[in-house]
Amino acid sequence: MRIVHVIYDDVGNPWLGGGGATRAWAVNRRLLDRADEITMICGNYPGHGGAGQCEGIRVLRPGSDRSYLRSRLSFTRRAEALLKSLDYDLMVQDASAFHPIDPPAGTPTVGIVHHILGRALLRKFPVAGVLPYWWEHRIVGGFTDIIADAAAVREHIRDGYNSEASVDVIPNGVDAELLEVDPVEDGTILFLGRLEIYQKGIDVLLDAFARLGALHADRTLVVAGSGKDEQKVRAAVRRLGIQERVRFEGRVEGAAKVEWLRRCLFCVMPSRYEGWPVVAIEAGACAKAVIGTRIDGFRDAVLEDETGLLAEAGDAASLATCIERLLCDEAARRRMGANGRERAREFTWDHVAEQQWAVYQRVVGSG
Repeated sequence: MRIVHVIYDDVGNPWLGGGGATRAWAVNRRLLDRADEITMICGNYPGHGGAGQCEGIRVLRPGSDRSYLRSRLSFTRRAEALLKSLDYDLMVQDASAFHPIDPPAGTPTVGIVHHILGRALLRKFPVAGVLPYWWEHRIVGGFTDIIADAAAVREHIRDGYNSEASVDVIPNGVDAELLEVDPVEDGTILFLGRLEIYQKGIDVLLDAFARLGALHADRTLVVAGSGKDEQKVRAAVRRLGIQERVRFEGRVEGAAKVEWLRRCLFCVMPSRYEGWPVVAIEAGACAKAVIGTRIDGFRDAVLEDETGLLAEAGDAASLATCIERLLCDEAARRRMGANGRERAREFTWDHVAEQQWAVYQRVVGSG
């Protein structure tokens, strides 16, 4: 089976580098010994080293690398042209409201849907969001076979986007090695993810952390990640007067990422919308509690009061209450971390790849 996987994001993309890209690479690497060939079509960005082979996967990066906007806008047209020039048996597409790519007619296709943005697009982009809002409906509605990473995402798809599609729920995974790390606590609170203010709720996190200053002045918030909003995040830290208590680590990967997950008190992810958050399961695998938000995706990934806590999305007071509870209640913090590790054992990337391959075989066989 020759597979072409279309996904704008990439683990090295300085503007994004999100969980969808992590999943794509983790799964495709594990399918190399089963597939005849795997080609990934990803967005272009500075310093990627050009198209070619990466860990046995053929990688093509069409479009401009001059800026995030140019990269996004040029990706759709050039990716569609590439698809017409390639020979393959299955197209896999990570659905995105920001690059509507139509698969060639008659091509067996699997759509991967990480989240449904819906009206969040209109709240984030009151005027410009109309077009991607429409695109999202068209893209998701055009798939016959879909992989959703959370049960809530499947329900949204069936409810308002595509009631006829076959939808398999396969959550994101975790590297099995994280289950073996020895957790410690160094007193830090960890945010690990893309620096995108609206989606990731970083503005809410900084507000909540500033509110706790008088009672927990000895605690440090570690911001580990990069993204297009980094300078805005740094400006917000200065505006709130908490620069002495916030530490920026930049993008962390590999052993450095594992070390921060191993050492922190707990991980905070105050997103306004998400699919199945990879970092939440990685933190759990490292025996750390997670504070998320009461939204689709987190309701599946974080079991409230068992593996973590859920705050109201966009509510700094609610988030501050959750942070204070885990700061003050060591027993609860450790109990949730231990439960998170046990639950993470269900979600290894090997298991995810096995399930995804079964979907691919079914779709190609029926096609």
